[in-house]
Amino acid sequence: MLRGEQHDAKVDVWTLGILAYELATGKTPFEETTYSDTLARIVEEHITFPSYFSVELKRFIRRCLQKDPKLRPTASSLLTDPFIKKYIDT
Repeated sequence: MLRGEQHDAKVDVWTLGILAYELATGKTPFEETTYSDTLARIVEEHITFPSYFSVELKRFIRRCLQKDPKLRPTASSLLTDPFIKKYIDT
């Protein structure tokens, strides 16, 4: 979306990754002091995780924030992700 390219429902998966990070930390994963620096972090996929994040949560967020939408999972496929399966009964 930042590059003005067409997008589909996979942008919602990216948003889910952002929300998961924000819910776990109380802050956004890419925020910088300036708008242009924030955009650069998003484009570069520069994300750091707190030490208390589980391996499963980091993997889930990384999958959701995959830069290439073609490589991003679908929302329905995330239901089988180990992080999600840990907390829901399927």
